[in-house]
Amino acid sequence: MATKKAKKVTTPEVTIDFTKSVEKIKGTAKTLNNEVLTTATEVLEDLRNNGEKIREVATTRVNEAIDAVKNVKLEDGVTYVKETAKNINKYGLETAENVLESAVAGGKEWQGVAKKAVNGGLELADKNQEIVFETLEAVKEQLADSAKRFGRLFRNN
Repeated sequence: MATKKAKKVTTPEVTIDFTKSVEKIKGTAKTLNNEVLTTATEVLEDLRNNGEKIREVATTRVNEAIDAVKNVKLEDGVTYVKETAKNINKYGLETAENVLESAVAGGKEWQGVAKKAVNGGLELADKNQEIVFETLEAVKEQLADSAKRFGRLFRNN
């Protein structure tokens, strides 16, 4: 346990005078406020002076837009949509036709390859069959000759 106590330290009071700072801030705020009011007044005067011109330009643009909308006919829009639909349909049919033609052409090529493979396979099978029969005949002849030899060997003994 601690046996000593901490000493109380007393600090002298310090007074800070913010009066001058507050006065400067108030002065700056007033100056800023006056500048904002001056600028707002100038903008308002410009709007009053040019307001008629702005209104005329805006009115002209709106009238042009209205005239443009009036000149558009419903029939023209329907015709445009129909033409677009026809073009899309035509493109779809052409694309489908191209795909079918490519598929048929590819099919014909593969039929040719398959025909060659089948014909080649049949020719190969025919040759293999001939080789087998020739081999069997050769074996038959050899067995017959061997049988004759054995017969001669056993007759002589």
